[in-house]
Amino acid sequence: MTLEQAQLLMEQGTMEQRLLPAEAALAHMPRSSAAPPAMRQALQGRRIPVEWLDERPAEGSQFRLYGQDGSFAGVFEITEDGSMVKPVKVFARPDSE
Repeated sequence: MTLEQAQLLMEQGTMEQRLLPAEAALAHMPRSSAAPPAMRQALQGRRIPVEWLDERPAEGSQFRLYGQDGSFAGVFEITEDGSMVKPVKVFARPDSE
């Protein structure tokens, strides 16, 4: 897409229809989810206990973390001792607290 094409799409109000969500580039990574209390902490870049995950990915691998509502939080990994989940890259939402 050229800059001119992008500008035209913006003017037409159709740019968002052509964009992919950030997590589309990470579809090859394992996925897990967590309840709202864990998501609040994760979106603040804090570590959370691994027990708070709905599904436990393999240790040492990075994975995508989602809220139970399907919202994408970012890329996380389990710490070396296997007890905590730490953020690698958090994709904070404008509506997150």
